[in-house]
Amino acid sequence: MEVNSTICKLIAAGAVELAADKEPVFTRHFTDHITHSLATHPSRGETADGWSSIITTFNSSLREASLWDLGIIMSLVAYHMSFNSADDNYSNDIRLSNGVDSYN
Repeated sequence: MEVNSTICKLIAAGAVELAADKEPVFTRHFTDHITHSLATHPSRGETADGWSSIITTFNSSLREASLWDLGIIMSLVAYHMSFNSADDNYSNDIRLSNGVDSYN
């Protein structure tokens, strides 16, 4: 799957930046926008038109995103969010059943 042109569009729009190791990563601003958009309008995440609206409201230059681009963006966002969700559920909280020894 050729994603270079899509990543370039996302970088130009400020949705992606290159990390120190040159790997593309979503910006915090973009992920916050996606999270807020899906939380306030969950049905937008169900269609290509909805995703187009989400990314266009982030940066109008993304209005030109093709269906191919949208598919790549949706896949990358889902992949990114699945890791963040796993990180959010991770905890250092260890408790023994009697509650005597515990730490947070």
